[in-house]
Amino acid sequence: MSRFFDLPPSASGFFPAHGWIAGLTGVPCLRLPVQRLYQLGEPTQKYFVNNNIGGLWLQTHSPTRTLRHLAVCLRDLHSEVREILPLQEMWDGPVSDTRDEALTRQQEGLDRLAILLIAGFTLLRRLADELVDASRPFLFEHWQSAPRQMKVAKGQVARAELQRLRPICNLDVLNDALTNHTGWFEQLRQDDGLRDILVHRPHVLQISAQGQSRRSQSGIEWRLTAHLVRPQPATAGGLSVVDLFPALLECVDGACGFMERLVTAIGSLCGYEQGDFQFLTGRANDIVGCWPPIGGSRTQFPFAG
Repeated sequence: MSRFFDLPPSASGFFPAHGWIAGLTGVPCLRLPVQRLYQLGEPTQKYFVNNNIGGLWLQTHSPTRTLRHLAVCLRDLHSEVREILPLQEMWDGPVSDTRDEALTRQQEGLDRLAILLIAGFTLLRRLADELVDASRPFLFEHWQSAPRQMKVAKGQVARAELQRLRPICNLDVLNDALTNHTGWFEQLRQDDGLRDILVHRPHVLQISAQGQSRRSQSGIEWRLTAHLVRPQPATAGGLSVVDLFPALLECVDGACGFMERLVTAIGSLCGYEQGDFQFLTGRANDIVGCWPPIGGSRTQFPFAG
């Protein structure tokens, strides 16, 4: 079983990148090294123990739970997209019980996707603050005075105020993370933030299939769109339309980039280990399909198989 967690030697050159990578068995595995910063037995444990916050405080503040919830959400979202896309072909089939069951399954999938998209953006927004809040003890000596929210931390970086907190990390790397690797966070918040719109503001969410003829073969190539439609301010006029599927993948990629820089700023982790493995049941392609490939670039969504 331990061999399942092993990675090829070449993987060490990508550390501490977050996302998925194929192990020695060939199975793609989801690797999130940042979660080890909040685990027992890691070098950062001493900061929680010495401050008497290694028990319930760490359990309730750690982003590990949210990372798992996000991984489950993205697994189920990818599974729904993968399973209902082929059912679009049933619209042109003869009327039958099989056709009716397939189209019912498709509608149920579209309904689930709306909920999963809301959950995904909400979990990413929560993750941003938890990463900042729970990391304070190993970022600063004066950790109790450190910002607990990412928006506050970004503001303090802009005003060069973090130095006052007696950093015990690489402050240059941390400043870079909060300055140049938080675009995903800004996509989620404020008036035009995707999460804030989905949770707090008037909108319409339209999820449907779109198809185009395949160039090299017969038939239609289908893809799902999730259009977030919102009226623009009266001064601008018209409608704002955003496809949430690519936007969600961009936010996941951005969050992974931020977590990579956070791990680098701490400098206590040296390579991939079993503790950064996110273990989930289900199809491997569903588990990793919404996460960025480590050492590569995205090729398609959803993954087949």
